[in-house]
Amino acid sequence: MFDNIIAGLSSVADPMHFLVIVFGVILGIIVGILPGLGSTAAVAILIPVTLWMTPMQALSMLGALYAASTAGGSITSILFRIPGESSSAVTLFDGFPMAKRGEGGRALGISMMASAIGGTVSALVLMLVAPQLAKIALEFDQAEYFALCLFGMSAVTSLGGKSQLKGLLSLCIGLFVVTIGMSGVTGVDRFTFGSMHLRYGVNMVAVVVGLFGFSEFLRNTAKVVFEKKEQQIRRVRTNLHVIKEFMRMKAIALRSMLIGIFMGILPGSGSTVASVLAYNEAVRWSKHPEKYGTGIDEGIAAPEFANNAACGGALIPALTLGIPGSSTCAVILAAMMSHGLTPGPRLFVENTDIVWGFIAAFLAANVIMIFVGLLGIWVLAKVLHIPKSILNWTIFLFCVIGAFGINNNMIDVYIMFIFGFLGFALEKYGFPLMPMVLGIILGPVAETALNTGMIQYGSFWPFITRPVGGALLFLSILSALFPLIRNAIEQRQVKAPVS
Repeated sequence: MFDNIIAGLSSVADPMHFLVIVFGVILGIIVGILPGLGSTAAVAILIPVTLWMTPMQALSMLGALYAASTAGGSITSILFRIPGESSSAVTLFDGFPMAKRGEGGRALGISMMASAIGGTVSALVLMLVAPQLAKIALEFDQAEYFALCLFGMSAVTSLGGKSQLKGLLSLCIGLFVVTIGMSGVTGVDRFTFGSMHLRYGVNMVAVVVGLFGFSEFLRNTAKVVFEKKEQQIRRVRTNLHVIKEFMRMKAIALRSMLIGIFMGILPGSGSTVASVLAYNEAVRWSKHPEKYGTGIDEGIAAPEFANNAACGGALIPALTLGIPGSSTCAVILAAMMSHGLTPGPRLFVENTDIVWGFIAAFLAANVIMIFVGLLGIWVLAKVLHIPKSILNWTIFLFCVIGAFGINNNMIDVYIMFIFGFLGFALEKYGFPLMPMVLGIILGPVAETALNTGMIQYGSFWPFITRPVGGALLFLSILSALFPLIRNAIEQRQVKAPVS
């Protein structure tokens, strides 16, 4: 294996191979910035182009694009409050407030460094222990998926801010949204009101772009019309001293990358779920959970460590077993087959040089991403110097283009408008949006696992009795109740008479 790793790394030194990787990184960052495009669509579009390349060059470019697009999605999240990728939706909760304070360069630096570190570590894991991890993760059944989603949702009591009830209501709205459309298990239409467009459900990207991007446009417009002019944002600098900050985030980094790698391995989970769970756990383990959402380093780093680590994690079952861990990996497997390669265990035997060259290229792409990303930050951060009126209408344009570009359908634009007004109203009355995003992302996975599990098991009892699933359900209950119990104890101590 060591010889294969060395051979793979030496192939990256080939000038043409290296240029293809750099091109994939640059293209991936551009894809990540454009809301609604996504790495899956970009990889699919490029498959015909790769037919003119060697298999190693083709796969290396697509792998580099996959890694960089996940990192690039955080750029618009931080600068415009519009997630370029669904996996970057969580980053905006702390990234955008930091940018509004005039620390856009710092926020982008943290995001890019965390993404690169997470991707690099997942690539090393892919090199060293891929087959063993894939076998463990594939032992997860519907009970474990369902319990894992509930465990993620149990963080709503910590994310609800001052009012846990408002956080719970926000979560319920998110869960309701994902029930719209035809059930993937039973085929029954729900809340479609006879609309053929709604039969396919409400697109998550359109919802998130509306909740955060269009609502930000409405908020800025309201400030211009009804409130005094905002204080001018001070000069933004690219702050490379953030590298030192990662030393004090060792625990968050390790926890988030482990979550990312493992969630990437689980088929159907991917980087979006990983970023949500990593952020939830960062809040859950923090001594000051109330600071999250105000623009702190940990709130940016945790989801970015996880979502890029999930990219490498998703490649583990794809390469070793031929089972894609994400939709983008499925398209990469299609690209492999178009070049005459057969994904699965025999790939490491029959095409050793190609597969190890691909893994080495994925590792190199994450390292190159640091330099490409950091060199571009000083340019990107200057966006915050654009006059407010122009910047605000740029946000509006990004929202419309991003929503329409999902399916080239105006229905997604209308959905974006609806959820933009909803997000504006909810935030105005103190309802946190993070729990709603939690429900929108984890809801479909939990529903599918519950329905499929009930059909498979015949009752709910195995959800409780399976060791891992039962343990996660128990931890979910404890996790949900702990903040409530802690608040009750603190209130009783405050009310207690001083002797």
